[in-house]
Amino acid sequence: MTSAVAAVGMLAMVSCSPEPQQPGMAILDRAASAEDEVPVFVDLKGTDPSTVRLAADHGGFRFYLARPDQKAGFCLIQVADEGKDRWGSACATDGGPVLTTNLLGYGSEAAVVADGGDTGDLVGQGYALIQDNILVRR
Repeated sequence: MTSAVAAVGMLAMVSCSPEPQQPGMAILDRAASAEDEVPVFVDLKGTDPSTVRLAADHGGFRFYLARPDQKAGFCLIQVADEGKDRWGSACATDGGPVLTTNLLGYGSEAAVVADGGDTGDLVGQGYALIQDNILVRR
């Protein structure tokens, strides 16, 4: 009887654990267009390809945003304007509002914030806003 009560209690705890909320990102809500397509050499593993949107073209790179394929969060895909071996991607799947990453290792870092996210700390660390959701630092 005690193990049955413990099992029911555990099930209640698991079923009551809140799922991470999907961070707001208006750019991912707009209809896709031809410019949102990533080059064919980019592996979209871990992302939902139907959500990929071109967000910025800055400093010799194109920055795309997308949703992860299975969890709440967002992904950043960075593609160099030249050279098909120069691209990278990263996803935040914890439902948190910020993702920071050094995707390509070429002396630049990128940060992604959800809509309305506080960018003050990032700007204070030398990041510059290049799009409503993307900041870069070189």
